Amino acid sequence: MAAAGLRVLVVDDERISRETTAKLLEGDGFVARPVECAEAALKMVGEAVWDVVLTDLRMPKMSGLELLREIKKCAPGIDVVLMTAYGTADAAAEAMDAGVSDLLTKPFGYRELEWRLQRIAAHRALEAEMRALKETLGRRGIKLDDE
Repeated sequence: MAAAGLRVLVVDDERISRETTAKLLEGDGFVARPVECAEAALKMVGEAVWDVVLTDLRMPKMSGLELLREIKKCAPGIDVVLMTAYGTADAAAEAMDAGVSDLLTKPFGYRELEWRLQRIAAHRALEAEMRALKETLGRRGIKLDDE
């Protein structure tokens, strides 16, 4: 999957940040939708297919870390990227334990975000290829050691 084909949900309580990020992504061929809060993001995760949720860490009501945990419960295949201006080693460790795909420290340049999404797309493509190879081998009666 080309990175530009990724479906990205942009969650940030700062309107300009979420709308600008979504517009830049759409301009590069991503399917991107801005969402103002974690609760709205969870609703959208339940209604449509998303590859990546790009979320701010600090938001009112539900934090990005809480959103990450909820997404991993209901849609574990979605990659979650946390953005924060308040990066600490403890927050990073907690996010890693919860299954975050990547962490971005604000402010960041758009090209850095694009590069990180390309890495996620490449990883997703490799996982899909591995699944296809395992299915093919399984149909031929070949079992891998890790199964």
